[in-house]
Amino acid sequence: MRFTFSDRTQWNLLVYLYNIWPGRLTEKEFKKKFGSPSNKELLANIRQLIDDGFIECGAIEKREDREIASSFNLRLTPEGVKVMKESIDKS
Repeated sequence: MRFTFSDRTQWNLLVYLYNIWPGRLTEKEFKKKFGSPSNKELLANIRQLIDDGFIECGAIEKREDREIASSFNLRLTPEGVKVMKESIDKS
């Protein structure tokens, strides 16, 4: 099965993380804002942002033989903060 990347999902993740930076998401906040931490499409989008260098690599972890998004480790990298600051300042 192929999972789609969503610019909107990725942008929403980045904006939300930037707005709470340097804080962290709680599991409750994560589920309310983004849904299930094991959602395959969400994981694909997070993985893409990790590959792009905008989100910390620990944002996806393995639990009980499945991957999930770690609300605690879902944070912007220094590069992610820089890019978001520049993007927000321009708008």
